[in-house]
Amino acid sequence: ESIKSWCEWAVKISRYKYEIFPYNYGNELYDELEGKIKSDNEIRDLVEYCIIDCLKVFQWIDAVEVRNIEINGTKINCKVFVKTVYGEEIEDEYNF
Repeated sequence: ESIKSWCEWAVKISRYKYEIFPYNYGNELYDELEGKIKSDNEIRDLVEYCIIDCLKVFQWIDAVEVRNIEINGTKINCKVFVKTVYGEEIEDEYNF
């Protein structure tokens, strides 16, 4: 549960925005999408890259896989699968 909670918070926080968090905590997705026009394929690639980059910094996460990225106007939904060093698999859904 604690790893799942860490993942949920890390995905919601903009990287570099808050001095209280370490420099590699959070993700850059919000900054990359803000005010920019991108194709659906560019957005999918960016979502996948930013989530994997965000979650792989945690020492107890071995693998991250982003699936089912759906774009509906300004809303983005995706499912994320995380495998921990303990062999635990976590599945969660994120909305941006």
